[in-house]
Amino acid sequence: MTQSGTNIGFTAAFLPTTADIASVRELARHGALPPDLPKLKTRLFGASLDLERYDTAIRKLETELSRLTSERSALLSYTKLCRSVLSPINTIPNELLAEIFGFCFPHELYQIADDTTTTNEVDRVSHHHLLQLAQVCSRWNRIAMHTPKLWSTIAVETVLWKRCPLKTDTLIELLESALSRGNIHPLTLRISISTTRICGLVLQSLFRHSKRWKAVDFWSSAGPSGALTSMPSLDLAQLATLYVDVESTWKDIRIFQNAPRLTKLAFTRDPEDLPLLPWGQIEAVTYDSLDTANAIHSMVSLLRMATNALFFEIYLDVRDFEVLHDPSDLRFISPMRDLYIDLISPIDDDTAVAHLFDSLTLPDLESLDLGAAEDTLPPLWSATHFLVLAERSGFESHLTELAIYAVVSDVDLLRCIQVLSQLRKLIITEGPTPFVSDHFLRALSLNCDTVTPLVPNLSTLTLRCALEFTDSVYVDFLVSRARPRVGDGAAFSANLRWLRTCNRQLSSEALETIYQLMRDGGIVFQSGEYVPALHDWV
Repeated sequence: MTQSGTNIGFTAAFLPTTADIASVRELARHGALPPDLPKLKTRLFGASLDLERYDTAIRKLETELSRLTSERSALLSYTKLCRSVLSPINTIPNELLAEIFGFCFPHELYQIADDTTTTNEVDRVSHHHLLQLAQVCSRWNRIAMHTPKLWSTIAVETVLWKRCPLKTDTLIELLESALSRGNIHPLTLRISISTTRICGLVLQSLFRHSKRWKAVDFWSSAGPSGALTSMPSLDLAQLATLYVDVESTWKDIRIFQNAPRLTKLAFTRDPEDLPLLPWGQIEAVTYDSLDTANAIHSMVSLLRMATNALFFEIYLDVRDFEVLHDPSDLRFISPMRDLYIDLISPIDDDTAVAHLFDSLTLPDLESLDLGAAEDTLPPLWSATHFLVLAERSGFESHLTELAIYAVVSDVDLLRCIQVLSQLRKLIITEGPTPFVSDHFLRALSLNCDTVTPLVPNLSTLTLRCALEFTDSVYVDFLVSRARPRVGDGAAFSANLRWLRTCNRQLSSEALETIYQLMRDGGIVFQSGEYVPALHDWV
């Protein structure tokens, strides 16, 4: 850098004072000549020369200022580059930086939704978020553009393509580019199917990468594409999860038959409309029935298909349920281990729940969770039919977890729990009618007045309730269940959540006893407010 030698040591010979300026202004106002005219002329002549000297000095200073500004700008750019080079992010290995890029993935954009715009469609087909990262520097470009994992999620809604600002050929090129950049990395696909030619082109591109399919979601409000129905089979060597939400039958579609790793299935509609599947290897099923009149029959049909599945998550709307069959005629013996059921049901009729229990035999069931779909009231529990199911299925020897969100009395629930001697985990969520009472808690205590205590192996109790019991009774229950840790053994776990409007919490005295139990290692305790999804009754 050059050193400045500029030194402007110049001052005019005469610089007017305030009095000098006022005197001349007064003469100008009256149009009079000054008393010492030669002196004024001499000052004027000298001032003209000094103004020229000032202009010369200013030009030199402006030149110097321009030099300083330029040198400062160059130095600033250099320091910024140095800081960039020394930035901690440059010490991050490429593999870790690629993982960080993965956290930039806009998950909401890659969901098939009604509010998706054509701009959204172009952005997700092109993977716009990665293209933006690639513009930062050449290193980021290499990582963003050449890390297959970052290009492994494809979402396409072909019904939007006709309205997109880009031509179909351009969108296909973007799709092909994304598929190519994914190399051989397993693919997650979310595809909205239509009967259009465009959908056929998209499917043909995806079919060429079928060996990479790992998780596939299909949506359709129309019939299946001809590209699907005409394809006899695909090599789906990695496909593990399949989701199908369609409004027409897919039972003639055969592309999923050769999928040796397919174990998880989720779908809506009638099971009879599903594509041909390797049912014998399906281990987990999520089913959302939209057939309100025949929902339970459809569920049993599903069980007959997925004969080896161990986990079921089922959503049934039984508000218009009709008893079309004798449940004993439908009854099916299933080897499932876990059953989760959410119902939309009448609030004053247990017919559907009773029919549900009567339709099942579950000799290997370990966990049962029955409740209500989000934003709906809980179903009416049928204790009598549950007890028959429990006896028929032998729940006494193998059911270890029960979660219930239903309308039931404390007496009826205790009748049901009484036959579950192996129960270890109990989760209870009250509906509009509280039923967790002093009687209920005393019955679950180990020191209750019974020859054989109910559920002696209970290790976890979760209550979401209105606290319609006495604090001391709840504390006595915890004291009876408290057990110090021995080796790797776990302490009793209690979780108490109260409804927002129950207008009370546990007393300080009760909490102090509970905290002492915690300090002694006898229990693990959590508590707090519970806000149910449905607010109409709280």
